[in-house]
Amino acid sequence: MSTKSYIVIDGFNITQTGTKGIYADSSSYLTISNNHVTYAGATSTTHPYEQGIYLKSTTHSTITGNTTDHNTCIGIRLLINSNYNMVSNNLSFSNFSIVESDAAGIETTGSSYNTIINNVTYSNEDSGINIYVIPTH
Repeated sequence: MSTKSYIVIDGFNITQTGTKGIYADSSSYLTISNNHVTYAGATSTTHPYEQGIYLKSTTHSTITGNTTDHNTCIGIRLLINSNYNMVSNNLSFSNFSIVESDAAGIETTGSSYNTIINNVTYSNEDSGINIYVIPTH
């Protein structure tokens, strides 16, 4: 979804997608809760880095109570300007990249003012939780 607000995605089983499991771009005030997202990217040969739950430039949203596992990259990712979000009470495990070691349970890149609390991550190919800052020049 793109440029949406006040959307709730709750209680879905999402599996074996060709791209990302749940994807939001330039959105706000989303609630993504109690979903099981597994094997995102598993049916694609052209998208080897697919996340279970992926927010890009999405703010003031909540990701809670989800399970993300066996995705072809990161379980839950907040990318570039995904600020003021809450990521809590999720389980993220056995995520792997088929190209290189790059699959964390939860990752933020170039995003600020997020709260990441009470999550469980284990057996991911890369690490449990990554937080990357993009330097400004």
